[in-house]
Amino acid sequence: MTTAEKAQIATIHKAAVEYIKSYTGLDADGIDLHEDFIIAVYVLCQDMYDNRSMYVDNANVNKVVETILGMHSVNLL
Repeated sequence: MTTAEKAQIATIHKAAVEYIKSYTGLDADGIDLHEDFIIAVYVLCQDMYDNRSMYVDNANVNKVVETILGMHSVNLL
């Protein structure tokens, strides 16, 4: 794996974590309390890597991710 690929994966991981924080309203300590977020991070990272994008298309969020994040959202409107 090249340095550029490692940097890209690190950026994708950060974007996935930030998406989870934004979606749920939890901070970094809050998301660390829920082990099932690991699955959501993996799925989000795979999707962003496969599509070579650094954002999540809210219209096409994976149902597994949506379910996991919905269970722990504190900012429901």
